[in-house]
Amino acid sequence: MNISLPLRRILTIIVIAAAVFAILLCSAKPADAAAPAKSPRVEAAVKWTLKIAADDSHGYSMSSRWGPDYDCGSLITAAFRTVGFKLDGFGGTLSMKKVYTAEGFVWIDKSKLGMSSTSGVPKGLQRGDILVDHDRHTELYVGDGYMVGAHCDRGYPQRGDQTGTELSKVKYHYGFWDGVLRYKGTEPVPSSTSVGTVKVKNRTYSGKAVKQPVTVYNPFGKKIPAGKYSVAYSGDLTNVGKVTVTVKGRSGYSGTIKKKYSILPKDASKATVSGIGTRKYTGKKIVPSPVVKVDGVKLVKNKDYKLSAVNNGEKGVLTIKFQGNYKGTVKKSFKISKLDLSTVSIKLKETVYKYSGAAIKPAVVVTNLKKNKDYTVKYTRNTAAGTGTVTVTGKNMVSGTKKLSFKIIKEQLKKLDNSKFTVKDATYTGKVIKPAVTCSDGAVTYKVRYTENMNAGTGRATITGTGYYTGTVVKPFKIKPVNISKCSVSGILNPVYDGTAQRQLDLTLTFGNVPVTYIVKYPADKKSIGVKTFIITGTGNFTGTTEKTYKIRPGKPVINTASLKNNKLILKFTEVDGGVKYQIGISNKKTADTTGVVNWNTFEYSNLSGVNNILKKKGTYSIRIRAYKNSVYGSWSNIRTVTVK
Repeated sequence: MNISLPLRRILTIIVIAAAVFAILLCSAKPADAAAPAKSPRVEAAVKWTLKIAADDSHGYSMSSRWGPDYDCGSLITAAFRTVGFKLDGFGGTLSMKKVYTAEGFVWIDKSKLGMSSTSGVPKGLQRGDILVDHDRHTELYVGDGYMVGAHCDRGYPQRGDQTGTELSKVKYHYGFWDGVLRYKGTEPVPSSTSVGTVKVKNRTYSGKAVKQPVTVYNPFGKKIPAGKYSVAYSGDLTNVGKVTVTVKGRSGYSGTIKKKYSILPKDASKATVSGIGTRKYTGKKIVPSPVVKVDGVKLVKNKDYKLSAVNNGEKGVLTIKFQGNYKGTVKKSFKISKLDLSTVSIKLKETVYKYSGAAIKPAVVVTNLKKNKDYTVKYTRNTAAGTGTVTVTGKNMVSGTKKLSFKIIKEQLKKLDNSKFTVKDATYTGKVIKPAVTCSDGAVTYKVRYTENMNAGTGRATITGTGYYTGTVVKPFKIKPVNISKCSVSGILNPVYDGTAQRQLDLTLTFGNVPVTYIVKYPADKKSIGVKTFIITGTGNFTGTTEKTYKIRPGKPVINTASLKNNKLILKFTEVDGGVKYQIGISNKKTADTTGVVNWNTFEYSNLSGVNNILKKKGTYSIRIRAYKNSVYGSWSNIRTVTVK
């Protein structure tokens, strides 16, 4: 086919134009792929979510949902809180509509977006839209037909993302969305002098308190100098857990940001383990307790690690599982040596048996070991009268043989004779009593069990024959009450006369560490001043009586005035009741003893001649007075002074 020159030029132009259009079409980005979200804060939330999803140290968790692991709702909410939204009251997807719309988000129903299982990516979706299924799930639409979110743990509940798909960016798909939340609120204008973001790294446990350094940026991503903010730490800075860092702007900078970082457990999988060695078989599971060190630091059992072991014959495997500030597991093999039967306690339950014509097989008691697993038993010469033999042979992890003997007797076993036994009476001691049992026949063998053998009354000794002797004898014995005179008495008080009957309300009797039961009988006259005798009578485990005394004392008079008239003492004082007399004390010492008789002269108040004779000399005198009756004296009064010039 021949084509004219003008036509060829036209075709060439068309081909070139088509090629240019195709190149432009291929290089163009979808409207929502290249363009960031309209709101800078929403765009920042999108980028934060994509960054978290791309980091496999973050996984899915519903129980520990606020970092480093998240569930669907906490991931989205954490993203928007990071960029300044409060979102108070958030609990889960059911609360999202109410909480988010309170801070400038609007709800767009799925019907307005044309959202369905067959529609593909709705044309109305925008980067930063929050996809919400109120009953189940939420994701963040990031444009270009993709969304990002926390999906599930994929069967790996441990921290972090083991498959790369627990938190991830996936193609948009319809998940029964009810609609989207889209931010329509006003944007705060960030200041270059505001604290915008804080970066701090996790660290590994080192046994020391360490404050992780932080880096602080303003809202535009410019690093803020260290002197322009303060840093405060809260939480345990030493042990595994969370530490909160609070950064506050200062020196021209404003704002406060709290950031958490983790102290992670130290890997102890290369710990040094010593002190296991070879262990002797015991009949029980052997779990060695070694010395465990990490970088030279000795760890503590049940705090830093737990031990378990598997025993398999002469081999054992010890498992050290680290915990708390350490992580990892170490397994160590150890040897188990056989147990020599000669070192084991082996006894026969009975050593004397009556001939019966049948084979006798005494029960064997072997400490900690099990029959047929650790040892076997063989009987010989165990039918005819004479001496029988029990041969115990070790098995599996037990080696060696041990022989024991027992007797088979033809004659009738002798029955215990009650009349041959005597039990001594005893006296109450406050403890269990086991009085001596004697038998007039020294050949008799027996054992004794005691009952009702603590309190006063009748106790019983049950005597059971052993060896060639059979039968049981019960012998009563008396436990006599102890005399109350052997008890200690405390709390006796000497009250002051007040006209009423006076008893001993704080009285306490003890016998060693045992409280005493008793009754008290007081004298008929419990009111008047004088010495009173009361009788304590023991009851229950106590008997007899003991007498004790107490005093009802006169009251304490008060001197109101003390003066002289013609060198004779005139004393005015407040008298006390009880029909008492008075004594007066006088001293010419400046520091007169106020309690005893040192430096004091004492006279009857009814005859002051002795006092007045002393007052004939110049000087200053101290005066006091007390009441008495029936040789019982009250306390001395206050002191007054008089001066003879």
